[in-house]
Amino acid sequence: MLFRSGTTEPLELRFEIAGRVRDIHVKEGQQVRADEVLAELDQEAIELSVRIAEAAVRTAELQSELTQNGPEHAVAESSPAAVTRQVSATSKVRATEQLIAKSRLEAAEAVLQKERLLLEQTRLKSPMNGTIVECTVQNGELVGPQLPSAAFRIVDRSKTHVRAWVEELDAMDVRTGMPAMVVASGSVDRKYRGVIISCASYVQPKSERHLNPGERVDVRVREIVIELKDAEDLLLGLPVEVFIAPRRDARKDTGENRKLSARTEN
Repeated sequence: MLFRSGTTEPLELRFEIAGRVRDIHVKEGQQVRADEVLAELDQEAIELSVRIAEAAVRTAELQSELTQNGPEHAVAESSPAAVTRQVSATSKVRATEQLIAKSRLEAAEAVLQKERLLLEQTRLKSPMNGTIVECTVQNGELVGPQLPSAAFRIVDRSKTHVRAWVEELDAMDVRTGMPAMVVASGSVDRKYRGVIISCASYVQPKSERHLNPGERVDVRVREIVIELKDAEDLLLGLPVEVFIAPRRDARKDTGENRKLSARTEN
């Protein structure tokens, strides 16, 4: 039996681009739906860029139409052979002009698409149905993806996940589909059962520590995620203990238990 400890944690949301907060549309404790706009950045500069890009597309379209429908180049009177050569050269020039106009139009459309994408990124949307548990931004505040604190924290209580870190000596003993059990500190009579839904394909240096005995024995850990059933009442931030039953091996036969770091999240 592998034993680990942890805490609950919601999903953190950040803006994809830097900017100044213009509007906040939700508050803590509010229920939100997937794709609902939570907050918006100031959009004036990007909206101007979109208008400039739209004008560039219209100009490129007109230039493309001129190359398609413009007048033929005049052909000077000369011998039939000379006329044939001049017509051929004129056709090549027009074909080149059309290709240039088409390329300019495609470039202008790409710039417009980029500016519209940036405009869309000024709106922070909820990725799921859930509850806002924390809002850390205010109107007028500068934000961005590089800031350590998230703009919003949201939870979906229809499912609860536990993220655990298995020490390297036990890393090969866990796999997806393996049953697990979580017990909340201070409420050991309530047991939450679940199953491992993902296991990292690598080990990493240990970063989570809970001051448990023997925690410094292993320096690398493997990350796993456990999905719990009927855990809507499990408080966010509450320390939990995780129990995993690995496949039979020498340590199980001798009754040896090892410590594991973990935290629950939504």
